[in-house]
Amino acid sequence: MQGFQKFTTMLSAGLLLATGTHCQAPRKIGQWNIQPARPTHSALSWAPFTWAGMSMGGRYFEKAAMLIPAKVDGLPYDFVFQFDLGATVTLLNGNTLTGIVAKHPAFNRTTTHINHLFKFWQPTTAFEDLSLTFGATNATTRSCYVMRKYGEKVSSKGLNAGLPINLGSIGADLFQNRILVIDYPNRRFAICDTLPASLHTTFTKIALLKDGRVILPLQLANKSYKVMFDNGCSVFSLITGADKVNNFSTAAPTDTLSIRSWGITHDVIGRPVKEAFELVGQRFSDVTVYADFRPSEKDTDYDAITGNALFWDKTIIIDFKKKEFGVK
Repeated sequence: MQGFQKFTTMLSAGLLLATGTHCQAPRKIGQWNIQPARPTHSALSWAPFTWAGMSMGGRYFEKAAMLIPAKVDGLPYDFVFQFDLGATVTLLNGNTLTGIVAKHPAFNRTTTHINHLFKFWQPTTAFEDLSLTFGATNATTRSCYVMRKYGEKVSSKGLNAGLPINLGSIGADLFQNRILVIDYPNRRFAICDTLPASLHTTFTKIALLKDGRVILPLQLANKSYKVMFDNGCSVFSLITGADKVNNFSTAAPTDTLSIRSWGITHDVIGRPVKEAFELVGQRFSDVTVYADFRPSEKDTDYDAITGNALFWDKTIIIDFKKKEFGVK
């Protein structure tokens, strides 16, 4: 779900300098160059995604997460990345990357930078000159964020097992100033600069946060709300904080799910939404809104989060350039 959390490690200044940490400005993280195989107006270069299942609260959800199969230039393995527009940046899992680098030392292009001289205990780790291929589309960046001490550790034996390795997440930064098309029924997505005529539809104006995440307009009971679209929050039609759930429902709870997010397990409580609502021009009813009771800072950027559940039988189009959202 929401990504780009900063993990701090207390180290002395002398140790930081001894391990090659730099105090100069690093390459800017989150700038990507995309090269689709068919950059024409009439055809899209589709890439597949797969669904990952997960048990939550004693129930199995077949579509709990979207995974993108990918290749990494310079490595012989098959990888998967979680498709997560709730993450502000595309990232690599530090623990997994450490295991890969141990077997392929020449692949080690990680750098650590001190963001501020007086915050040397909060360095940023990045991987430089990363090239990913999904489907026939190539994505390259000079600097990709590395989430240190996160992800599964992988051994040499695990690397040779022939199974896809979960290397990280594809975040919102990869799609900025581009058009993203997600075809849920056919389990595929595409990135383009111009939409083919076959996908022209009615679009609704949306907003983008400063960090690039997508905010959709929702109308319920003659009131307007801001809802973040987060396809990393796959199974929920609506989820919000405990302080805002009454905006959507005051009914008695009807469901409880135990979910895991960024390594932490917690319960969310579901209530039926009081009436039908409209989201990006689409009308929905019989929807459950879940309340997350974890302590958190008050977030005024949006009122709730929606995932993939409302769009499983549809194709959605997010135009990050024009700030528009379409449903086909």
